[in-house]
Amino acid sequence: MPRELDSLINEFLADLSNAGKSKHTVRNYRSDLYRFTRHYGGAIEDLQTNHLRRMPPPAAKIYEGPQPFQRPSFPSI
Repeated sequence: MPRELDSLINEFLADLSNAGKSKHTVRNYRSDLYRFTRHYGGAIEDLQTNHLRRMPPPAAKIYEGPQPFQRPSFPSI
């Protein structure tokens, strides 16, 4: 990642922390921003909105709500 982009991200994360945002919020921003830097390899001066729109979604499974209870199966005796 370009050093300039890295320092901008660190400055932004410090601002979030100094503003009293939770450590979870800062961690999630950090994760998303560094994921974006792996997607976007260009110069910060060339960054445009369409680069953000083309970013692939996270690989994590999206929460689909509570799942129905399934009784565990036990081997017959």
